[in-house]
Amino acid sequence: MVEAFGWQNLAYALLEQDRLAEARAAVERSLELAKRTQVPRLEGGSRSYLARIALAENDLVTAEREVRRAV
Repeated sequence: MVEAFGWQNLAYALLEQDRLAEARAAVERSLELAKRTQVPRLEGGSRSYLARIALAENDLVTAEREVRRAV
């Protein structure tokens, strides 16, 4: 679980640097680990970062879908 939070934090840092492709890869790894460990808080956080990445890419449909899945 610690690894998943590490990937999630890396995704956030990359997102803040506008390195969207790298951020997406990191958050998708975090999401994969969150699903495997069945930690809803971790999955929700990962999905909220996916939504932020999609928003930065101007993909509003994906952003809305992920934010709804995050809650």
